[in-house]
Amino acid sequence: MTNHTLFLTVNSILIINLSKPKIMSARSTLIEFNNITDYLLILTNSNLSHGVWNGGPATVIQPGAKGQVIGNNESNGFMTGDQGSLSYAVIGVDNNAPNKIASIGMNWDNPYTGSNGYSASCSAESLTLNYSGGSGDNSTITFDFSNS
Repeated sequence: MTNHTLFLTVNSILIINLSKPKIMSARSTLIEFNNITDYLLILTNSNLSHGVWNGGPATVIQPGAKGQVIGNNESNGFMTGDQGSLSYAVIGVDNNAPNKIASIGMNWDNPYTGSNGYSASCSAESLTLNYSGGSGDNSTITFDFSNS
């Protein structure tokens, strides 16, 4: 239910919204992903050391996905940041059967004080996982997964 106060004057009507405003988190991290491969990615692990999910994590990333939001994490508490990690299995097809060919991992740390930190790892030398962006209190980090 929305609460409003109505003020009437001779020449105009002024309506003031008194409903509870949405308060933005002190820190948040939006995680975007570009899968520039023919491989399917399946979530194997997700962890939040600080904060709460506000969307995500994505359980599947399709081959060729571009700009997919795979997670949105925000701080949850007084003077806190957000921090977490995601791991995915890289699935290929071998003899017409799905097969795990590698693992990838992404980590982020958007502290209340100090600099943001990110890392990316890939277990296969033939594949690369890089990241860009991620600055500011309410940041967007983009991970790009491609063939080496």
